[in-house]
Amino acid sequence: MDVTCWTVIRGAADGRDDDIARFVQAYGPVVRAYLESRWRRGSLREHVDDAIQEVFLACFDEGGVLVRAQSSRVQAFRPFLLGVVRNIARRTEAAQRKRAEREADVESGFDIADPDGDEKRLSRVFDRAWAASLIRETVGVQAERAKRMGADAERRVELLRLRFGEGLKVRDIAERWGTDLKATHHEFERARGEFRTALIEVMRFHYPGESRSVDKELERLMELIAG
Repeated sequence: MDVTCWTVIRGAADGRDDDIARFVQAYGPVVRAYLESRWRRGSLREHVDDAIQEVFLACFDEGGVLVRAQSSRVQAFRPFLLGVVRNIARRTEAAQRKRAEREADVESGFDIADPDGDEKRLSRVFDRAWAASLIRETVGVQAERAKRMGADAERRVELLRLRFGEGLKVRDIAERWGTDLKATHHEFERARGEFRTALIEVMRFHYPGESRSVDKELERLMELIAG
């Protein structure tokens, strides 16, 4: 059976530690990016870690959102997760607003300015964090494959890191390595192809059964690594 995000989600909902760890590793940075951007001003910045924990509790508790998701007709997990995080954020904001009103604490620093009115920007933050997470995962998949393939494949992973991580031109890398420029360009194109293959695998994990979504997202992500 193919492992997809829904396989992991079902396992996490059933309390399997490995699946919970994979879920948190995959989606924790995305949740954090959204909340940190939403609460970039005022006292709510102090509540980011607690809200992240609340998101995961809402996901993993018996009868939580993951259980409901796996039994519903949710097609894509990305917008579903965005909705969960947004709801937790609103709940936290409402609770803090009530606390400030009870205490009549005008010096509390609670000055959040209707973040829902900024939702378009926050959705973009979420999408960028999601894309960055997919790329990190893809880098890991490619690196793991390279270990099995040998030194040349690992060198191609390093070639991509130098090109996109450090911003070096291929000619600069060839000069640093003392290799022929044409051969280095050939290895660079091969490395990009291997990255694309790894990315397709990652995309199939996160977008099972959604061929059009996969194609569109793949095109967008490949633009990020275009030279």
